Order: sequence, then structure tokens, then C-alpha cells
Amino acid sequence: MIVRFLIGPVGAARDEASRDFARLLEERLQASVVVRSFATYGALMRAARAGDGDFAWLPPALLVQGEDDGVTALVGGVRAREAQYRGGLFARADRGLMDLSQCRGLRVAWVDRESCAGYLFVRQALIERGFHPSRDFAEEKFIGGHRDVAWAVARGEADVGATFVHGDSGGWALIDDPPEVQLLLTTEPIPSDAICATASTDAKLRDRFTEAMQGLHDEAKGRSILKRFFGVDRFEVVLPSRYGAVRNVLTSRPPPPR
Repeated sequence: MIVRFLIGPVGAARDEASRDFARLLEERLQASVVVRSFATYGALMRAARAGDGDFAWLPPALLVQGEDDGVTALVGGVRAREAQYRGGLFARADRGLMDLSQCRGLRVAWVDRESCAGYLFVRQALIERGFHPSRDFAEEKFIGGHRDVAWAVARGEADVGATFVHGDSGGWALIDDPPEVQLLLTTEPIPSDAICATASTDAKLRDRFTEAMQGLHDEAKGRSILKRFFGVDRFEVVLPSRYGAVRNVLTSRPPPPR
């Protein structure tokens, strides 16, 4: 039996952790595990909706959009005892930006139109504060990943960027020797990414997989993989009701460009 695990654009830095995860999961499930990576959230979503894999690691917006196609959340990540994080708009501290009024006419780097922390929730928070991204920013760039957004801001390719925030850290910590940053806003809490089953997943395999993912933190090797690959301390079972805030934000987002 081959178990197919789908992931999005997590970056080359996690390639080794991805292989270690596959090997450990093979031990737990007594089956071959193939991890398939997609360069964009859109490609990942199409594969999950089509049942081209058994399980998928999905950001919250993709999970919600896939529910009508049989995508089902199994477990969500927990970091520092929290099953949530926030989005944030940040700039290099040496830019001297202290509030949103100074951001008009600047260039913003977003992650992806389907990213909660890297676009959807930050955009909504800006609008609630009277700042309209499509009108008030001089340029909007969709970079593709949180690490890429951090690099764009660090190198001056964008003036501000949107990424995840958890505790005192955020997406800028994904790059080597990150600059000191200034947070200009943080969003309401966002429920954690989830590991999901697709519509084509066998029910018995789904149960075995869920048990295996919940038990990864029980041993040192599993805890290492959780940190290096998923960036979490452990996984816990989640219910669809956890993603209500995501459904609300999705209903208010603008239509995609033609």
C-alpha cells in the first residue's frame, strides 16, 4: 500500500525533514509513504479536491474551501499550548514606520491569495482600520511563501509584508540573520493549519493515520520532525467548528483578478 501525503510550498529547507517524516510514518503505518509537494496553494487545493492524495497538510482557507468536495480536517497543530496564531503586517524597524498612515503609497508583499496570515486576515484587518490595500498600496506582490515574504522585506524588494505571528516571533524568523522588525498590526486569532483526509481516503487508513499523527510527540524522533517539518509541538483532533472565523473572512474577500 502507498500512502500519498500532499503539501504546499514549504521550501527546500524542509526537504530533509520531509523525508524523515515519510520514513517515520512508514514505520507507524507499515506502508510506503510518498510526500508530494506543490509550488502553489492553488495546485495543492486542486489535488486535494480531486482526491489525488490520501492526506494533505492544508492552511485553513484551503481546508474550508475543500469541505464541499469531501476534504475533512483530522488533526491541527499546537504550538506553545495554542492551536492558533495570528497574521501580522511588518516592516524593517529601520524604516521608521510606526502606524498604518505611513504605509500609503508603499509596496506590500503577500504570501498567496489563499493564505490566512499572509493575506486574507491581514487584508481584512487593514480594511477594518480604514486602509484599503488595492487603493492605498502602490503595489501588491504575491510572493508564494512566508519565507519569501520575509526575504522581500529584508532585501528592500517590498516595504511591508504579511506573515504569521506567534508569541514574540513570526515569519521573518524563517530567514538567516533576520533584521529587527516593526509590527504594524496583528489580526484576530487564526486556527492552525490542519492535516486533512481527502474524499478518496479509506476510512480504516484515516483512523490509523490520525492515531499515528497524534502520537508523534511521544518520542524524540517524532518531536524533532514535528518541529523541523510542521513547526508545531504536537497535533490534536480538530472539529469543523474551529474554522468559523476563516469562513467569515472568505465571504468578504475580493474576487480574483481576471
